[in-house]
Amino acid sequence: MKYRGVAATLAMTMGLVLASSPGVSADPGQWQGPQTVDDTYAGGLLAVVANASGVFAVWSDGRFEVAHRKAGPGVVWSEPQPLAGSGNALLEDGPVMALPSGAAVVFATVAAAERTLMWRVSDDGSPGPRRVLPFDSFTPEVADRAADGRWLVAGTRQGAPGPAHLAVRNSSGSWRVSQRLPLGLVELVGAWFDREGVPHVMVTSARSSGGSRPISEVRLRPDGSWSPPRQLGTAGGSNSTVLANTDGDVTLAYSHWVTPSNLATIVRTRPSGGTWSAPLRFRQDSPAMAIDDLGRTFIIRAGREVFAGRISAEGSLLNGWQQLTGSTFDNDYLGRQNLTSGADGVAVVGVVGETTSTEGTTRVERYWRCSPGEECVEVGEFDLGPDNTGQSLASGPAGSVYALNSAGPPCESDQGLCSWRLPAPSATP
Repeated sequence: MKYRGVAATLAMTMGLVLASSPGVSADPGQWQGPQTVDDTYAGGLLAVVANASGVFAVWSDGRFEVAHRKAGPGVVWSEPQPLAGSGNALLEDGPVMALPSGAAVVFATVAAAERTLMWRVSDDGSPGPRRVLPFDSFTPEVADRAADGRWLVAGTRQGAPGPAHLAVRNSSGSWRVSQRLPLGLVELVGAWFDREGVPHVMVTSARSSGGSRPISEVRLRPDGSWSPPRQLGTAGGSNSTVLANTDGDVTLAYSHWVTPSNLATIVRTRPSGGTWSAPLRFRQDSPAMAIDDLGRTFIIRAGREVFAGRISAEGSLLNGWQQLTGSTFDNDYLGRQNLTSGADGVAVVGVVGETTSTEGTTRVERYWRCSPGEECVEVGEFDLGPDNTGQSLASGPAGSVYALNSAGPPCESDQGLCSWRLPAPSATP
C-alpha cells in the first residue's frame, strides 16, 4: 500500500451539525451527506483516490465502473461509467493512480491471457478506451508517478510469490520493462520514485527461516541494471508496508516476531536523499499509518482504547502518544482503522468499535481530525451494520475528506454505494 501527496490542506471544520438521515442514528457531526454514488452497487469497491479535480471511486460489479465527484460543497457524483472491455470474468484489479492533471489511471490484468490493461479517466469521470500495455511478465500491484511525468508499475506474476518486475513509462507514453529483480522468489512490498526520479522497489523473500523473511530494497540504475540489494530487516507474517510521498520520503513498516507467538511492528523512515533511521518498535501488529508531504508519518495504535502518534522523517517519535478522547469502546476492538492524511499532515482517522446500551450492541465508526502539534478532535460518529468494517477514506481537494460506504448504515438505503464529505474549516457549508 502507498500514499501519494495529492490532497490539499486539511484543517478544523466549522461547527456544522447534520440532521440524522434514515439509517444513520449516530451523530455525523461535521460530516455532510450522504450522497448516492451508485444505487445499483452490489460490492467490490477497489479504490478511492483524489486530486485537484475531485475524488474518483472505482469498483467491480461484474465489470469495472468509475464515478467522479468534483471539488466543492453541494456537488453530486457523475453517473457511473463502465470501463470499456472490463466485463471479463478473469479480470483482476490493479492499482488506481490519481494524476496532477486531474485525471486518474486504472490498471487491471486478464489473468488467463496474462495481459495488462489500462484506462485513463478524465477529470469529469469519463473513461477513455482500453489500452493493452506492452508487457505480460508480471501483474501490476503498485503504481507511482515522478515529478517529470514518468510513471512506474511493479509486481509479480498474478500477485503471487515469484520474480518481481518493474515497468517505467516515460512522458511520451512509451514503456520500458526492467530485468527481473535479482532476488529470486519474492513478494512485493512497494515501489516509488525518489526526489531525483530514481525508481526503488521493496520486497520480502518468499522463503522464510523460522517464520521470518528478509526484507530488502533495490533501485533501478540509469543503465537498466539493478543495484545490489540492501537488507533492512526480517519480517514475520505478511504485513509489510511502504509509504512514500511525492518528494520520495519513505516509511517502511513490517511485522516482527517478539516471541514465538507475539508480533510487534518495526518502523523505519528515510528522508529522500538521506539514510534509513534506526528501527522503532511498537507492541502492536499492523497499526494504521499515513505519510504527509513533509515526510512525517501519522500512526494509530488501537485496542479498546486508541492512541495517535507522529514520527518525523528522520525516525523520531514527535510529542509522544495521545489517547483519543472518546475512543474507549465497550467491547473488544474490532481490528479496523481507516486513515487518510493531507498535504500538511492533518489526518482524519475512523476507528470501528462496539458500544452497548439497553437496546443491545451497536457497531460504530468514530472519527477524529488530528493536526500536527495539537490534540486530536472528534468530528462525528456513524452507526454501522453488523457486518460493516467501516468506510473507505480519501483526502480530497481544498482540505476536504471523503468517506465511501456500501448498503445500509451509514447510507440512506439498504443497497448501493454512498459518500459523506468532511469540509475544511474555511469551506462554506
